[in-house]
Amino acid sequence: MVVCEKDALSNIPSAVTWEYGVPLVPVSGFCAGFIHQVARRHIDPIDPEIPLVLYYLGDYDPAGTHLMRDVEAKFRRYAPAATIDFVQLALNREQVDR
Repeated sequence: MVVCEKDALSNIPSAVTWEYGVPLVPVSGFCAGFIHQVARRHIDPIDPEIPLVLYYLGDYDPAGTHLMRDVEAKFRRYAPAATIDFVQLALNREQVDR
């Protein structure tokens, strides 16, 4: 699953996510209810050991960094038995320093 900080970013990865059938989830702000619904829909209720990989795309600023941590924490709270790998694809410190 690819999680974007905002709708404006979602048009960039949408062609690739669509081609491979990967869910693309733009989150605008700190939307607990929406994340709860997404977690319930995409985490296997029969076998929560099947890993869910979340790729995060967002700004490298205080708001984007905080939102990334908040999204990860909410997924882990709503699916405590699930195996969740959280990967920050962009932007990260290394990319900003280049």
